[in-house]
Amino acid sequence: MEIIERSIPDLSSSIDSFEDSPDFEDFFSVASDYSAQDSQFYFEDALENFQDLPYDPLSIYDLDDDYAMPSELVVEYEREDPTKRGVQKLMDEIIECTEGYTEIRNKHGFVAYERADSPIDKENILVKAEIDLGTKYKMADIVNVLINVEERASWDSSVREYLLDKRYDKSLLLKRYEIIVPMPLMNNREFVEKQLAFYSGGRFYVYSSSVDDSVEPQKWSLTRARTFVCGSRIEQEGKSVKITMVSQMDMKLFIPSFLLGGKMADEMKNFKDSLLKKVDSSLKS
Repeated sequence: MEIIERSIPDLSSSIDSFEDSPDFEDFFSVASDYSAQDSQFYFEDALENFQDLPYDPLSIYDLDDDYAMPSELVVEYEREDPTKRGVQKLMDEIIECTEGYTEIRNKHGFVAYERADSPIDKENILVKAEIDLGTKYKMADIVNVLINVEERASWDSSVREYLLDKRYDKSLLLKRYEIIVPMPLMNNREFVEKQLAFYSGGRFYVYSSSVDDSVEPQKWSLTRARTFVCGSRIEQEGKSVKITMVSQMDMKLFIPSFLLGGKMADEMKNFKDSLLKKVDSSLKS
C-alpha cells in the first residue's frame, strides 16, 4: 500500500482554526451587539443573524472545476471530461433525471428507483436511492464517516476487506475491497476503484468507478467485478440533510434483472443503516 499524502483530516477538528481567526472575533462582536440590545443573549438567534458566517468545514474539499483524474485511472465514458466538472455533471444528470426510473422501495424516508436503460451501460441495472435524514445530523457528520476508507470495514457489513491502495491527494484515492456475496456456491467479489470526493455549490459528492485491471492486478483469489458508477450526493435541504445514492455494477452474477434491482436497493438501505449507526457512535465519542 502506497500512501502519498496524509489521511483525510477529521473535519470536526477544523472548528479550531476558525476560533483562532479574525472571523471568529467578528462573529462574537455581532453576538455581543445583539446581546446588548436585548435583556437575554440567545446564541442561536445571533448565529441566525450572522448571514455572512464564512466558516464551512467542508470547504477544504472545494476543488477547482478543472481538477483532473490521472489518465491511467480514467475509463472510456469519463474521457470526454475526466475532471471534477465532468464527474459533477455525470452525477447530477443521473440523480436529477426522472425519466426511465421505476420506484421499487418507499419506506421510512428511504425511496429507491431502478433504471434499465442507463446512459453509462445498457446491460446492468442502475439503482438510485433518496434518503431524508431529517435534522438530527449535519453534512460534515456524514462526510467524516463516509470518506474514511481506513475504517470502512469496521462498520460496513457488506464488505469483508476494505483497503486503501494509494492516495493521490486528500480528494482522490485508489481503493480495493471485497464484497460479500450472500449466495450459496458463490465466492465473494473483488473491486478496485478510484474514489473522488469533493465539495461544490453547497453539496458534497463521493464518486467511485472501477479502473482498468492493468492499473491494479488481481490480489485476492476472487472474481473481479466492475463498478460503472457508485456514489453519493449529500446536501442540505432547509434544515434537513439529504443523501442521494447511485449504484450501477456488474457483479458477474447470473441474477435476473427484476431481482437484482430490489437486491441492490436492500443493500443500499443496509448500508445507510450501518452508516448512520457509525455516525451516531462517532458523535458520542
